[in-house]
Amino acid sequence: MPGSEYTLRLNVWMVMLKKTSRLWGAGMIELRHDTRSPRYVPRSILCRSSGRFKSLLPAERTWPIIKWTAVFLHFKPEGTWFWGAIDNLLEFLFTGTLPKTSANHATLYVLGAELELPSYQNAVLMSLAKIDQDSEDSFLSSDKKLSGKKNAIRGDFFMAEFFSKEGTVVGSEKLISYIVDRYIWESEMGGKAWLDVVDRGGIWAQIVAQAKVEAAKRKLPPRYPPWNVNNLVNYLLDDSQN
Repeated sequence: MPGSEYTLRLNVWMVMLKKTSRLWGAGMIELRHDTRSPRYVPRSILCRSSGRFKSLLPAERTWPIIKWTAVFLHFKPEGTWFWGAIDNLLEFLFTGTLPKTSANHATLYVLGAELELPSYQNAVLMSLAKIDQDSEDSFLSSDKKLSGKKNAIRGDFFMAEFFSKEGTVVGSEKLISYIVDRYIWESEMGGKAWLDVVDRGGIWAQIVAQAKVEAAKRKLPPRYPPWNVNNLVNYLLDDSQN
């Protein structure tokens, strides 16, 4: 009956209003996923850190429930699998420290770009640089025991390549620049991993090949790898306003 349908809808709205009132009262935001458990985050933390959330939550009484896919401007179809990094992101927002994760660095980096969160992007890139520093030998060695690390290195590049094709995000060129320079440094040290990229073809193969040609014109190899503290600053974003 029409009356029963109206009553049902009214009851649903009453429940929603009670929930939003509680969220408003607690200063919390609900990040909602279609198939996963929601996350509740203080509004002050989200808006203090993320430019994207500042625009989504312009006032104290803004609707406090945000659908996760609505956060993304460039990667809406992929917003669901970015959810896999949500706890990593939230721990960073609460502690300022990037926790260990099995997620691909490029995925985390682009998530930070979508959220306009350069401090998170910098933390991800520095984490990647630390891994590179600790496994520097894997770039130059042919030891099969190090193949897993080489595969991870390739994975970062190919994922960054995918994101660059699908959409343009602020700061993505810094990540690409770092990864390309990583391959060039390896090549100038006598390694062959850069050939993996060139063999695949495509625009990024051309970029790596061209960078290799330009590097070959130099008489001396670079003094430091890109993850060295003397070079790393060139790949970091300005997060002073973050």
